[in-house]
Amino acid sequence: MERIYWISVPLSLLFQVLIITALVRGAYKRYPFLLLLLVSEFLSTIVNLAAIMDFHHYTRDTMIFYWAGEGITFSALFLSQVHMLYQSIGEEKRTGRLSYLIVGAILFMGLATWQAYDPAFNRWMTQMARNFSFGSMFVNLTLWTLLIRRMERQRLLVTAGLGIQLAGDAIGHSLRQMSRSLITGGNVILVLTYLLRLYIIWRALCPSTVPAANTPQIGKDRVPGVDSEQLQRSESDHSSEDPEHLPAPQLRA
Repeated sequence: MERIYWISVPLSLLFQVLIITALVRGAYKRYPFLLLLLVSEFLSTIVNLAAIMDFHHYTRDTMIFYWAGEGITFSALFLSQVHMLYQSIGEEKRTGRLSYLIVGAILFMGLATWQAYDPAFNRWMTQMARNFSFGSMFVNLTLWTLLIRRMERQRLLVTAGLGIQLAGDAIGHSLRQMSRSLITGGNVILVLTYLLRLYIIWRALCPSTVPAANTPQIGKDRVPGVDSEQLQRSESDHSSEDPEHLPAPQLRA
């Protein structure tokens, strides 16, 4: 298991830095809470290196810090979802729907915390993280349903990345609770889905992922180096010819 952490930590730091860089360059205006999420994860990863380097002496203080970082991460993730929902809902319906969502989320968090309670702190936190991940998946599904109608590729990718991690968290923490023999498998799922989420969000924020349909098209009157009258005259000369025998058009500068 230590090998997995030693491989995943450098990859996590790399993707975190790439995403933070992309957000700072301007995307943070659209995803402010996503920037908060990545910064908190970056700082948490740096500090958790000490625990990984001394993995066999995982103290209670280290455990408390780990779950505190998880709490901040879940909060920032939920705020990111709410913010994207706010941007996707029509202005006339924003206040009412978001109020219901926030009230429902608070009630769910209280119920999830009570249902997950266990005298063992680590087990309590694990079960609570599983419940929160499961509940956040419904928020993510609502967001996905709204975005799919508008075909906003970037936000769809960001939402997909968040959804994959939430599903992985729910499955991974559930496996960890089922049996001690499944703890390693649960940890692997947690790590892999987290890395996949980072990769998807990084790709979503890359300029190269902009759909080709959104690129500006060059009209006939805007072809560089070609006079519009000359182009029209050339078209009229070939209009009566058989299309199968027309030569391929060549525009020269």
